[in-house]
Amino acid sequence: MKSESQIQKLIVEAKTGSNEALGHIVDEFQSSVRGFIAMLGVSPDMIIDLSQETFLMAFKSIEKFNDENPFGPWIRGIARNLVYQYYAVEKKQSLFKRTAIEKHLLEKEPVEESINQLTKFRQEYLNTCLSELPEKSAELIRQKYQQGKNSVQMGDALKIKPNSIRKSIARIHQKLKICIESKQALENN
Repeated sequence: MKSESQIQKLIVEAKTGSNEALGHIVDEFQSSVRGFIAMLGVSPDMIIDLSQETFLMAFKSIEKFNDENPFGPWIRGIARNLVYQYYAVEKKQSLFKRTAIEKHLLEKEPVEESINQLTKFRQEYLNTCLSELPEKSAELIRQKYQQGKNSVQMGDALKIKPNSIRKSIARIHQKLKICIESKQALENN
């Protein structure tokens, strides 16, 4: 690693147009610039491109560099700005792609129709799964959802503690969920 005075000498030479000095500056700073860019979360395939762009930008504006300041922070500042620009472009492209995909999907199949179809399938799966429940479990579900009874009312009618009713209904919900998911998986295969 070169001393700061050696680097300053290379910068002065680079400002006069020395390609050899530019090469030495790249050799001196390329690993730290790449590491800095990687630290900012850039994907590995873009690190080299952004690093090269950083040096190009630095050398185009090397006349603006103040020789009294250290070169490392200056070139890392250029790298940071390029990374921010890269992320801004990526964000815009991602938003554009997502919007285009959403538009395409909406044109192909209206959302309301998709939701109605999904609801219809889920209702069919639910009805099938309810018919497969044991009679006692089915009765608890009927009282809870068709008759609108709470666990205290159900417990009084069935001579069971309300807490036991709540636990039973939770277990039944889990069984129904598994049943519906398995029927959906079979339908999709």
